[in-house]
Parts: sequence; C-alpha cells; structure tokens
Amino acid sequence: MWVVQPRHALARRILLPIYARDQLIFFAVLGSIVVLGAAFDPGLALYIGIGGYVGAMLTMEVTTPSWLLLPVQCHQRVVELLDGSQFLRRRGNGEEWINARGRLYRWESDTLRLHRVADGVSVTGSNRDLQIIAAQVRS
Repeated sequence: MWVVQPRHALARRILLPIYARDQLIFFAVLGSIVVLGAAFDPGLALYIGIGGYVGAMLTMEVTTPSWLLLPVQCHQRVVELLDGSQFLRRRGNGEEWINARGRLYRWESDTLRLHRVADGVSVTGSNRDLQIIAAQVRS
C-alpha cells in the first residue's frame, strides 16, 4: 500500500511509451515529419528521430498509467482532495476525474479513477498525479 506502481513493465515503457490513441496519433504525425525530413537529410532525420524517441520516453514516464492501493478509510479523503482541486473536475456520475482545463491539456490515459477492491481503494491514473495523491493523503 501507499506505493505507486506502473501498469506496464519497464521494457514496455522503454520500447513503446504510448498509452492512448491520442498519443499514437500525435507520435504518428511527428514520425511522418521525420520520415519526410529523411528525404532531404537522412543523417539529420536519424538524429531527430532518436532524440525525439528518447525525449518521448522520458517525458511519458511521468504520465505512465499507474495504480495506487490505499486503505479503505482513505477513500473519502481522496474524493475530497480530487473534488477540491482547481485542476480537476468530476466526469459523469462515478468516481472519475479529468483535467478541468479541457481536452487539449490531457492525454486519454490521464483520467483518475477510484475503484473499491477487497484490500482497500485502488486509484488509477498517471504516475505524476498518483504520486501527488499519495503524498497528500499521507500527510
């Protein structure tokens, strides 16, 4: 409990740091630009492609879909934190929160969800968000 765990293995996160359809589209568009650039300067396109991949891998590490298991008594505290956040808003009638600023500011995989499980409460969302939640609930 209290430890944020990535949903995907390290090898998957390194080899394919794409977790949602919108990320795939984004990287496909950027990849096509690199391929077009290869027609003019293959060496430069290789450097840009490798640099872009490494940058994506490092950047996407903070948004890796992850989960956090908390004790049952923390459920209400997590709901209060999420409802009280100026950066999140509740979506639908369930226990799901999304970025309040709009669709352009989040990936599909950034949605925060609460689930009751036998051991407690499972919170799923991006690694960065879950690290913040764990720290705030602990304090």
